[in-house]
Amino acid sequence: MKKIVSTLIAAASALFVAALLGAPAQAHGGGLDWQGGHNCYVASCAGTYHCHQPRGGICAASSKPKSTKPKSSSESFSTCSALRREYPTGVAKWTETANAAVKYGAQRPKVSKSVFNANKRLDYDRDGVLCDVVR
Repeated sequence: MKKIVSTLIAAASALFVAALLGAPAQAHGGGLDWQGGHNCYVASCAGTYHCHQPRGGICAASSKPKSTKPKSSSESFSTCSALRREYPTGVAKWTETANAAVKYGAQRPKVSKSVFNANKRLDYDRDGVLCDVVR
């Protein structure tokens, strides 16, 4: 009887350890863009961009120091975090795109064609709004 109980306990322990070690953890279902990252829409990180597999663009340059100094007469920012320090709800190129962003759940961005044009590389989802902040 003791042998059966000890065998059952050993088997249960082995299954428990296998379940812990064998199940991969997934933070999200994927969906990385051409740069190897994605925009985060979860409350704790909403409106930020995360690099997972650097392939180019922002992710490849993420190891370099970021500068938020203007490159021209219009403000140029190196990251969405830098842009959001000045424009907390993002920047839209046109009033129409700002209205569409609000319709689809984002906070109303500031409308500025010159800031948008100076930073269009930060429009990761190509919707006409830089660094959108989802409610």
